[in-house]
Amino acid sequence: MYGLPFRSTEYQVAKWFQDTEETGADCVDISFHLNRQGRKSGDATAYFTSEDDAKKAMAKDKQDMNGR
Repeated sequence: MYGLPFRSTEYQVAKWFQDTEETGADCVDISFHLNRQGRKSGDATAYFTSEDDAKKAMAKDKQDMNGR
């Protein structure tokens, strides 16, 4: 994922994936990518319990999260 709010937490991102009924993807881990200064870059990798959950999560593509 890219373009995440810099202040977002693992909990917020996982909850964002579970918020809608049609997606309801079970996100088990989020790994934020860091820049050279050790700060969040706005990019992250999300891990899901199954391939089906990962496909459901793709329904959230291009949707806003906290105004970003």
